[in-house]
Order: sequence, then structure tokens, then C-alpha cells
Amino acid sequence: MVLWTFVARRDSAAHKKAILIAPAVARLLFVHASFAFLTFVDLFLAFLIIFGLWCRRSLHRMTFVGVPLTICWQLIYPLLARSPGMSYVLAWLQSK
Repeated sequence: MVLWTFVARRDSAAHKKAILIAPAVARLLFVHASFAFLTFVDLFLAFLIIFGLWCRRSLHRMTFVGVPLTICWQLIYPLLARSPGMSYVLAWLQSK
């Protein structure tokens, strides 16, 4: 998502939308994804969709792609967090 934000910097509207969505995705990496936190992120995404439909009468392509990617990440995150590979990586990082 961060790379996509960097690539979209020439299109100011896309860049602004990605800047709004990217921190929500990045925080999922470092915060224990509790139900309250995921609800807050989903409410933020819902308001982003409502605002886009209200102001533009259509969704911007960055919103159209970024929101489903965020929701997919929310679904995949618990599986990755409990995987043996993640346990190995964390043990390796703690040994350094």
C-alpha cells in the first residue's frame, strides 16, 4: 500500500486517498487487531465511501481498490499472525 501511494503521487486525488487508507493497513501490522480496532477501521472506510459518493457521486479508483484490499488484509491477518512461519520470524528477530 505504501508503494502504491508513492507511485500514485502524480495523481493528487489518488495519492490523498491512498494516504488516508494506508495508515489503517499499516497499523494492522503493529497492533493486536481487536474487534474494537477493526470496527473503527471499518467505520473509517465506510465514511470514506459515503464521503466519496456524496461529494463525487462515484467512488474514486483508489477507494474502489483500497477498501477491499484493507478488508482482505483484516481477514488474512489473524491467519498470518498465528502461522508457524510468523512464530519462526519472531523468534529469529528476538534472538538478534
